[in-house]
Amino acid sequence: MSTISVRNEDREVPMGPVDRFFVSGLGGQVTDETTMYIGGIVRIPGTPPGVGDLRRLVAAQARRVPVLSYRVNREKRAWTVCDGFTPGDHVVECRLPPGADVAAQALELMAQPFPADRPPWRLALIHGYPEAGEEEQYTLCYAADHAFQDGMSISATVHALFGGGALPVPRADEYFTAIRPRRWPAPSDLAVPLRRVPVLEQLRGPFTGRREMLTFRFDQDALNATAKVTGATRNQVCLAALTGALRDWAPAEWAAPVGPGRRRGLPVAVPLSLRAGRGSGCLGNQVTGLHIHLPCHRPSPVEQLDRIVAQTNMERLQRHRELHRALLPRLPYAAVRPLLARLFDPRYTAMFITTVRMGPLRLGDLPIRDVWGIPPLLPTQPLMIVLFQYRDGIMPSLLFDTAVPGCDRLAELWSRHVGVLHDAVTAPSPSPDGRPRTDEPPEESPWI
Repeated sequence: MSTISVRNEDREVPMGPVDRFFVSGLGGQVTDETTMYIGGIVRIPGTPPGVGDLRRLVAAQARRVPVLSYRVNREKRAWTVCDGFTPGDHVVECRLPPGADVAAQALELMAQPFPADRPPWRLALIHGYPEAGEEEQYTLCYAADHAFQDGMSISATVHALFGGGALPVPRADEYFTAIRPRRWPAPSDLAVPLRRVPVLEQLRGPFTGRREMLTFRFDQDALNATAKVTGATRNQVCLAALTGALRDWAPAEWAAPVGPGRRRGLPVAVPLSLRAGRGSGCLGNQVTGLHIHLPCHRPSPVEQLDRIVAQTNMERLQRHRELHRALLPRLPYAAVRPLLARLFDPRYTAMFITTVRMGPLRLGDLPIRDVWGIPPLLPTQPLMIVLFQYRDGIMPSLLFDTAVPGCDRLAELWSRHVGVLHDAVTAPSPSPDGRPRTDEPPEESPWI
């Protein structure tokens, strides 16, 4: 099979501080490296291709995706081109019996370690699961080590494989050229969590270490209409609906009377990409976390949305990006490590909620219609959430430890609260500030 050629001067790329944190297992917190694997699944209608045909397709397309040829070099703290690498060898086949759980199979694939001397990614063809009478379909699952690629990198890589275009060769100076600040941001927006909060009862453990994933759909019409009426982005609408869902999921957490012991919201982290757009070679991690509070202590859906919008406006997102683009390459790893460890600490961050975009995909002449993300499941974070923006829809997935109770109910509540919020903002009454609502939603913010 064909190999990928990379210029000599680009064969070794040093790790950034976030890469080193992930390669070290979150500073030693992670003992099973497979819990740090991330990826996604796409569903395709029709008859599945033969695995040989898929290998040949990936081998041909991978010439335009040089990042796929790099492996981790722990001794040099760098990414190194893997000589003799053949992309087709990373394509595997999984044939399931009719009625089998595709999500469970995807998680089994995510739990298979990558060889240390090879690029840490694979693409699996999953088929055979439709029952009699169901439409014929199959699934592709892309998996990668989080140290190797972050969510935006994976999205761009899969799009280059199946959506057209190409990625440049990763460069040794890419991290630093990608983060040159245009202006120094306000120092007050460090957004590092400073105050401990009680962990939600459902997330206190003990945990099993076994994973389960739920993928589902929102009412896209209600979601889009809410964004149009309020002027919020669809991301903000999803976060507001999640706020209402979490309030109903754990009502006892928000029933305390007014006083020092009352919760003032649920602290969560929203990953933000620091990459330089499409010029990136998509190797390693250039990501930070924006810390916000979901206002679960507020009963009004409209007020929940307003508070989400105030915390995630475009100015604050850009300011936060510029701050971390300026700081991360200049801080020693000894300083970056405790900052990132604080971000992942469940006493400061209840969960991570990632939004990833994907451009239109095709396999041959067939359009890929459904895409869901698979986040990592960290020992300290038993519930992780991904919102995948694909075509005209947003598709959520929940990955959780099997000991976390009621995640299926949380998914149902989240879907229901999309409708609750829609009904609240489309009722024949003015907005809380008395101003008319806008007719068009603003441009979606590229969170990760």
